[in-house]
Amino acid sequence: MKTLRLTPLAVIAALALAAPAQADTPADGHTTGAGTVTDLGNPFAPVRINVNASSVDGVAQGRVSVRNGEFRFVGDVQCYVQVGNTVEIAGQVVKSKTLDGGYYALSIQDNGETGDLVSLNASADIPLLCGQAGMPVFALEDGNLTVHAGLE
Repeated sequence: MKTLRLTPLAVIAALALAAPAQADTPADGHTTGAGTVTDLGNPFAPVRINVNASSVDGVAQGRVSVRNGEFRFVGDVQCYVQVGNTVEIAGQVVKSKTLDGGYYALSIQDNGETGDLVSLNASADIPLLCGQAGMPVFALEDGNLTVHAGLE
């Protein structure tokens, strides 16, 4: 009968291959702050954005407000997905003269005190989900949006 002899290096390699890969997964957290974006790639810029949103045990909550002259809205947070320093937020508009009952999606990349990036999408009648704002590519000109890890 043949026996298989494993060296310590072979055992370590086998364990490493057998372990599941650790991927980024959405986590509880919260995002707060405000700032102005002067270029959103649309006629609504500059836009002032205020965020107080979170996810606790997978349940999204909070408010987002967006203001540009007469175009303004307040939205409930119904979707919150945070991975690292980036968050995707989406929900329904609950207060607006022009978009009441509509939907929004917002993505934020927190790059410290300066250099935050955002993207925003809004729809009068088509529900938007997390991720439908696109990659955050527009620079926050003033203010700071902070993506907090966990519920610190």
